[in-house]
Amino acid sequence: MQTKDVDVLIAGGGVAGCVAALAIKQLSNYSVAIIEKSPPSENTQHPSFDAKVIALAKQSLTLLKRFGISVANVDTATIEKIHVSDRKHIGQTLLDAKQLGVDYFGKVVRLEQLGFSIYEQVKNAGIDYIAPDSINALERKVESVEIMTEKAHISAKLLVVAEGANSPTRQRLNIPVHQYDYQQTAIVSNVELQLAHQNQAFERFTKYGPLAFLPLHKAGMANNENLMSVVWTMPTHKAPDVLNLSDDKFCAELQTLFGYRLGKIGSASPRFSYPLLLKQTHDYASHRVICIANAAQSLHPIAGQGFNLGIRDIDRLIHSFLPSVALGSFEHIAKYKTISEQDKDLTINATDSLVSVFSNHHLPLVLGRNLGLKLLNGSQSMKSYLATLAMGVK
Repeated sequence: MQTKDVDVLIAGGGVAGCVAALAIKQLSNYSVAIIEKSPPSENTQHPSFDAKVIALAKQSLTLLKRFGISVANVDTATIEKIHVSDRKHIGQTLLDAKQLGVDYFGKVVRLEQLGFSIYEQVKNAGIDYIAPDSINALERKVESVEIMTEKAHISAKLLVVAEGANSPTRQRLNIPVHQYDYQQTAIVSNVELQLAHQNQAFERFTKYGPLAFLPLHKAGMANNENLMSVVWTMPTHKAPDVLNLSDDKFCAELQTLFGYRLGKIGSASPRFSYPLLLKQTHDYASHRVICIANAAQSLHPIAGQGFNLGIRDIDRLIHSFLPSVALGSFEHIAKYKTISEQDKDLTINATDSLVSVFSNHHLPLVLGRNLGLKLLNGSQSMKSYLATLAMGVK
């Protein structure tokens, strides 16, 4: 059996794990390796490289650049405006980046394409990507964490867990997870519209739940600016009926809810769905172990903050590395928790509150949120504050 010594071992070679490895390689002197059960290849994709799209906040793009990560080979659509409205009610607001003194709020990318691009950058950086392999046992000792895999014995000073919301390593460590089921499902599809999106994103609150339209860009495709990704949140019991609709009927349902602000919805890609849960662990950092991204918290997509919070987790991991503090020590873990708690708590609680407010159809709440949208539309200072949140600035 092979024996390895490494400063930082990352469990999970998906997007978060690869980003963390590249950041550590770029910004520290620590050695780093990744262990991954299902490496991507030309014929099979990594489970985390799915068909979702994500809105990368402007601050996340800045951090990726700092980590030495390029998105130049990834199709990106810029978000310059965000229109928020409540169907059949008067409340609405428009956030315009240029009116607020910035060039854009973020960029929309396809997760699959981003994942493969970052994986290639990991290989080109010479980072040890141990795959296919998985952790069979581990033991936290005073000065190290000892990991037994199917093929090797690895000794690390710090184990970073980045295996996603259902992390087997987190379960193996008996780290407790709080879970709340929103009883909602997100249905995702790409649609082609009659009119160009002009780099505008839409969030529309309906009787079924939030409906988001995000601008897309696909190189080499005609009518590029007419393509958008739809994320339709609805009660779980309704989802099977919507998934089984014909494409024409699905587009007609979307048209009824979204309206004709971008003309007729002409076609839709195959749909897929996923359940919406809040998962978080308050013990995301403990002796010799730090959980990041979805392994630490998995959020509702209503505010688009889950992936961006994961990027900030990695930034804080880098900032927790201090020459005077031993890697993985009690002092190091305490430092990471201290600089993480406020942002994590604020983002998780704000996202959960948005779900409660905009998925509730009791008249007092409906009137209150519409009044709030109207007040927001007339307040430049409130818009500026929301813009900083949308860009990921904390």
